[in-house]
Amino acid sequence: MGYTLSIGEATVEPADECGGPAEIGVVSVTNADAPHIANETINVNSNQRWPSYVEWGDFAKAAGLLEFFFHEEDGLIAQHPGAVYLLPRHAKMLTETLASYRDKNPKALPGFTMEPGPFTTPEEIASQELPPEGFYFDEVLARLVWCEWWVRWALVHCTVPIFRNS
Repeated sequence: MGYTLSIGEATVEPADECGGPAEIGVVSVTNADAPHIANETINVNSNQRWPSYVEWGDFAKAAGLLEFFFHEEDGLIAQHPGAVYLLPRHAKMLTETLASYRDKNPKALPGFTMEPGPFTTPEEIASQELPPEGFYFDEVLARLVWCEWWVRWALVHCTVPIFRNS
């Protein structure tokens, strides 16, 4: 089990014609200008991500963003499912956290290392992108780069920018 995380323009659709609860969504977007994340295979340049609950919790802890995402009153994932209107303070926090993380991990590059398993083929393993010598791919950095870029993008390009989790 896991999240569907989306960052971008809010959409609202009624659940039924009888006036039931509305469903808040996000317009799906891909953008060629989105940062490259090595060995990303399913949501390349997309404003959506599908991490497991554990993966996202581990990421938030490693990046120092537990309160940012999970604070019970104003975290971006305070309610699940839920949506939070994005504000400049969200981008500021992510930009500062990204800069700090990069300072502490100067050899890290945003990316994933593919391991043999049920979700990867031998061909994918053999053809995966490898980091330059002396560097390594860092999954925390990959998720942080993704989140920071799309939040900044949403604040500039969206009338109603939101972070949605379902």
